[in-house]
Amino acid sequence: MSANTDWVNKYQNPFDQKMASMPDGPEKTALMQQYVNDMNDYGAKGGDAAKTIAGARSSFDKYYGDAYKASQAAPATAGASTPAETPAGTDWTTISNAYGLGAPPAVGMPSTLNRIHIGDAPQAQASLMDLNAIPQPVATQQTVSPEVLAMKSGQGYSPAILAQMKANAIDTASQAGVAQMGQMKRILGQSGVRGGANAAVQGDIARQALQNQGTALGNIDINNAQVGNENAKFGIGQENQIGQSNMASANSMALANANNMFSGLQQNQTAQNQTNQMNTGLNFQRQENQSNMDFNTQKSQWDELNKRYGQSQNILGSWGAAA
Repeated sequence: MSANTDWVNKYQNPFDQKMASMPDGPEKTALMQQYVNDMNDYGAKGGDAAKTIAGARSSFDKYYGDAYKASQAAPATAGASTPAETPAGTDWTTISNAYGLGAPPAVGMPSTLNRIHIGDAPQAQASLMDLNAIPQPVATQQTVSPEVLAMKSGQGYSPAILAQMKANAIDTASQAGVAQMGQMKRILGQSGVRGGANAAVQGDIARQALQNQGTALGNIDINNAQVGNENAKFGIGQENQIGQSNMASANSMALANANNMFSGLQQNQTAQNQTNQMNTGLNFQRQENQSNMDFNTQKSQWDELNKRYGQSQNILGSWGAAA
């Protein structure tokens, strides 16, 4: 049910009906005062109720404003009982309605006030970075090539080159032996050497050729060993250099990743601190608003009580003067 419908059904229609059938006098004055009090109480709810009462006041002023003002200026109208004529034992409600007090003293007492509660202050949530989403790249690592590993193992010339070198050495020694053998045959033939002496000379030349081949192959092995030793030194140096480079890259990347993570942590901490400060401020403001609301509500009730007390003193004073 809307505030307007509620007001009209409970207050305005009954009031208009009573006013239409009631003769002028204290009861009519009390009825108007009660209606004014009802408007004040109903409008205090605020919102739609306040808007409804604004319209009700306009209607009241239009149709009853003059009569109400006259009753306030002169409460005792023609034909009404004066204060001195108020019968003994009349209850408080009748007296208060008749003389504009509008309600018994108990109504509006601070102890009867329903405390208006201000809702909890909204609490903001900090917008935090997802630390798991921070990239953590891995440094690129160089690999040691098979050629460097082969050199590190002490390998000299490659097997193909070594075989070619040995084949050339054997061929060279053989060709030299063949040439020497042919030359010696011509010399021996010219000298007339025949038989066993000739064979002995040729055997010496053959043995010399084989010895030359062995010497050449031995020199190649020695040279290959020297080359293998140099290759081993170079291969170890290359592998160490690659390892140091990989370690430096990994350390640099790890440091960069740690800095990124620390930066994310700092950003989240700053955001959380700012949000906490804001929430604390909102909570403090809410408490301050609640305190002000409680104070103003209590003050308004005390003001109303004091006003009614003053009205009561005036009425009692007028009774005394009339008596």
